[in-house]
Amino acid sequence: MSTPRTLDVGCGDNKRDPDAVGLDVRPYDAVDVVYDVTVTPWPFPDGTFDRVNAYSVLEHLPNLPAVMAEIHRVCRDGAVVAGKVPHWSDRNAYVDPTHVAHPRAPAADGGDPVTHPRASGEDGDTLPGAPPVTMVAGFDERTFEFWDPTTELGSRGYFDPEFRVRRARRVRRLQFWKSRPVEFELEVVK
Repeated sequence: MSTPRTLDVGCGDNKRDPDAVGLDVRPYDAVDVVYDVTVTPWPFPDGTFDRVNAYSVLEHLPNLPAVMAEIHRVCRDGAVVAGKVPHWSDRNAYVDPTHVAHPRAPAADGGDPVTHPRASGEDGDTLPGAPPVTMVAGFDERTFEFWDPTTELGSRGYFDPEFRVRRARRVRRLQFWKSRPVEFELEVVK
């Protein structure tokens, strides 16, 4: 049996496991692989890791489904993906300028684009020359159920990776900014 391996995505200078492979876009001291995770494929073979840590990083990435698919690819069957994201109701989800905004575009099934009223006319049509409308990444207790095929949201089949949610809950932490993150732990199924 091979030695368990951990990938710490967006670790910065704070790897949770000192033996983990630290992956970040910036060359901090704790980073082992400097790489932009928005570019796929990542520089790891399929099925490399038994655990992926993604703490306080997913809200900074513009294409969450693509990143989750890449996490799934580099994980072994039964791997655990753990992390934390800001709850949508937490003011920190919106005040941090590095939390990305997701452009609203035509739906994957070719349906109408989802737009914000400021970028569309009264009838909902996108105004000519209007910039892409963005919405800040928002997470809640149900977000990771989209990756769980046993839930109502997961049964819709939005995403190919078959994650099973083991825990996705909102926790309250008493801090001066009253942060309300969503902690999650997902089991990878291949």
